[in-house]
Amino acid sequence: MLTGPDKEADGMEIRAIEGMAGIDFLDPGALSHLTYVFGPVLKALQKSGYVEGKNMEAASYDWRIAPHVLQQRDKHFEEMARKIEKLDKGSGVAVLGHSMGNKVIQYFLSYMKQTRGQAWLDSHVYSWIACGAPTLGAAAAARATLVGDRMGLDTFLSMNEAIAMGRSFSSAPWLFPLGLHAQSSVYLRRQGMLEIRCDSVIFHRSMGFRGNSDVELAVQVDWGSHVGVLRTARSFLVDRRKAAWPKSGLLTFGAPPEMPHNANVKIFIKERERIQDRCNCCYPGFWCFFQWTLFFPITMIAFAFNILLGFWRAQKIIRAWGTGRGVWGTIRGVTAPLSLGFLEGQRGRWITIEAPMPEEPTWPCFCCCRSWWKSPGKVNLEIRWRRAEDLHREHLGGPILPSLAPQQAHIGIADNGAMPAAPSVRHSKRFEEVYDRVSLKQILQLEGCKQVESAWDSYYANDPLYDHTGTNDCPPIRRVVAINGVNSRSEVGLALCINNKRLDCTSDLDCRYTLDPEAVLAPGTSCSRRCTMKNGIIYEEPSISPEELPSGDGTVPIVSLLRAREWADRLDYREVSLEKAGHREMLADKRFHRAVLEALVPTE
Repeated sequence: MLTGPDKEADGMEIRAIEGMAGIDFLDPGALSHLTYVFGPVLKALQKSGYVEGKNMEAASYDWRIAPHVLQQRDKHFEEMARKIEKLDKGSGVAVLGHSMGNKVIQYFLSYMKQTRGQAWLDSHVYSWIACGAPTLGAAAAARATLVGDRMGLDTFLSMNEAIAMGRSFSSAPWLFPLGLHAQSSVYLRRQGMLEIRCDSVIFHRSMGFRGNSDVELAVQVDWGSHVGVLRTARSFLVDRRKAAWPKSGLLTFGAPPEMPHNANVKIFIKERERIQDRCNCCYPGFWCFFQWTLFFPITMIAFAFNILLGFWRAQKIIRAWGTGRGVWGTIRGVTAPLSLGFLEGQRGRWITIEAPMPEEPTWPCFCCCRSWWKSPGKVNLEIRWRRAEDLHREHLGGPILPSLAPQQAHIGIADNGAMPAAPSVRHSKRFEEVYDRVSLKQILQLEGCKQVESAWDSYYANDPLYDHTGTNDCPPIRRVVAINGVNSRSEVGLALCINNKRLDCTSDLDCRYTLDPEAVLAPGTSCSRRCTMKNGIIYEEPSISPEELPSGDGTVPIVSLLRAREWADRLDYREVSLEKAGHREMLADKRFHRAVLEALVPTE
């Protein structure tokens, strides 16, 4: 993880491994068949007579940092130029890139045109072999920055760590969707936000909490059309009548854009003993000694008693779980439903309120002579409500975003090569919900990704060598060969909603939005026939007939892979499509090796 655009964590310095060893395998040992990068390609090239240092060189790079920083810190593009000049025997050099490496090559060509001129490119660069090139970016890169991607490392990375790592890389915006692809990549459910801080629970009578126990609250918000539930962290007991929570604890709920008149909140108070959920008087401290030292019949009687007690406790816990909204332990109280209508006139301000607990019957413990009725008490809360318009004004400085109405909807490239209209996204159950189509810049502002925003502005939008619009990106060379895997299910967009989340401390990553599992594609549209949606992610599906345009390679969508077609009238363009070849898997595909070797044969 980086602490700045080019800054490592204290005491660390990581650089790319030089030479072929830096691009062949992640683990060149027994797991090389699982951790290959360019290893299979290098073996195919070596069999055809290519030798490192003679007619083949590797240009490994630090993929965490932005292109400007690559040159500023590592002099990477000057080093690439030196290697190309060394290899060139008079006919020019073919430059081969895969995935993000193609973005590096594209920037390198612009850099060399600015610093050495067009004559240098004409003399030294014969062709660019672009393999799985995300020319217009990939929606998966935006998703990794916004909601995290553990990249298969679930055992080693938590989701918070994955989000923090992805947002720390100044190279992240390099792969963001561009141009027409970017216009239909992110959809945001129009929602308000309810924030709740639980301050304390107080019982008024002498019967309060047991000693040596934890107290948790389950906060249930009923919006009328649906219900949201979040649990607090465990509290610390001030005394037997009061439990308190730190001010840093925060519960956030996604809400309708306007406060419903019948919205209310109810709180379940649960207590769980840290060692055993039983009354101290039932098992004195010396019980275990007698249980194992008296005669066997007494031990068996105690064993049978424990079994019966276990059944009783199991019934009690199951009942508590069901009525307590997912918090283990004994129910100590439930507040009366508290109407939230008064918050409409208090938008954006924290309001302190008291939620009272009515008396309710409880399960008695005859051994302890506990009361048949719970003592009344109260829960002290702080609540803040913000409408969707208020959130957008706060983070974007403007009014609410224009909505994406279902009838406007109709990803990828159409069969005639043109970009179709954006997919229609709606809620799976509540058709009145509205989804706004947002730009990546807007969602980064709403999410609060200031480091990513800063990297985008500094190293991409304001870099004259990088075309952040995706419209004027034809490379200043004479030949391009695109080798793409096609017809794999590929990610093309995502739908987000406010993250119902508990933040336990101020250091928790503030991830305001998450993938919307309730978003679906509207049926009956052209997009719904070629795309699917699952857990908030929009996928383009493989084509059914040869006449249809294929889908992407499983990572890069087809609209990005085929962007190079737009350059065909300005340079010599060839294209090779490998059916069902995945984005990474193509590197080990013999069809890919043959295509690369053919592309290395001069056409003149």
